[in-house]
Amino acid sequence: MSKESAPVMAGVPSTRYVMLDSLTILRGPAALFVFFYHTRWAHVVPSASVGYVGVALFFVLSGFVLTWSYKPADGAKKFYLRRFARVYPLHLFFFALALAILVLTQEAPSAGATLSNLVLLHTWVPNWDYIFSVNGVSWSLGCEAFFYACTPLVLGWLSRRSPKAGYTVLAGWFLLTAAVASAIALTSNYADVVVYANPLLRSGEFALGMLLGLLALKVRDGDLAMPRIRTWQLWAVTALALAWISGVSKVSLPQTINGFVLDPVWFLLIGMFALHDIQRAQSHHQVGEPVPGNWIRRSLVYFGEVSFAFYLVHEIVIFRFIKTSLGSDMIRMDARGILMMLIILVISILAAIVAHHAIERPARIMILKASTRTL
Repeated sequence: MSKESAPVMAGVPSTRYVMLDSLTILRGPAALFVFFYHTRWAHVVPSASVGYVGVALFFVLSGFVLTWSYKPADGAKKFYLRRFARVYPLHLFFFALALAILVLTQEAPSAGATLSNLVLLHTWVPNWDYIFSVNGVSWSLGCEAFFYACTPLVLGWLSRRSPKAGYTVLAGWFLLTAAVASAIALTSNYADVVVYANPLLRSGEFALGMLLGLLALKVRDGDLAMPRIRTWQLWAVTALALAWISGVSKVSLPQTINGFVLDPVWFLLIGMFALHDIQRAQSHHQVGEPVPGNWIRRSLVYFGEVSFAFYLVHEIVIFRFIKTSLGSDMIRMDARGILMMLIILVISILAAIVAHHAIERPARIMILKASTRTL
């Protein structure tokens, strides 16, 4: 059987490993997009009106990273444990913090919404009071939990198919979910928000990231030749992404459709940054290690590392701080409003740094160490 006709372990990484620091950097701006959307600064920066598309970038990026790093030899159990250790401790902490604040302000959600949020099943309920309960941004974790559950199953299935078949299925799933979600979103604003947060209908973006991950593995392993990516090309694709976001913000479309319209841009952006990192690592003969960079790059990588904590805490800071300081959830565009926004941003970043070092990393290490004694 020839190499071309033989089934290939699509999505199964080789023993080599390349650190993709540029993709860690991308997580920072994605979190900031969401931050500026929640600060209601669209009247100052029009593109902030579609800042929620940063979550779509997270979904595509998540599909890429998990496909890139997945180790079939470890088995599904270890994969699930690692994802639980990565996500749940911070979710639990900010869930408790947000719930305590809501109880103190007599705004506590229903028991059903609270419990479903705790176990990350709330986005399956087509009700705003459930989807955005407790810590509102945790709706995306409900989607991610579903994606994580599917990952070993999907990659296992793809490993028994040819690469072309895998690419076709993943691309087809993205197009199908985008079409169905967009059609439903056009019926009403309520439906738009419900499908926007539905894990099944957002899974196409994760599949798009998986497709990109499979292609990147081919490049890394020398099975797919790609031209060298230059730094100026990264700046060009970044400018294209920003211009595309600006253009989308000027068109009145449901937010679900806005997200899908931008997904091809995220596909291109993630792909080019990943390819640049792969080529850079290979040229430095540092496969398996981060490629050295200047202090600016290291700072951006660090912010990317704490961006998950920043994402989970920022809405708590925004709405609690604004409501108590201004009596409103709208940041004004005067000098005081700008100062408030900067204060909220700084508080959110500092809180994220503390949570990252005091909760996220220690909890993950503790869970993984404990698991080694039982697995």
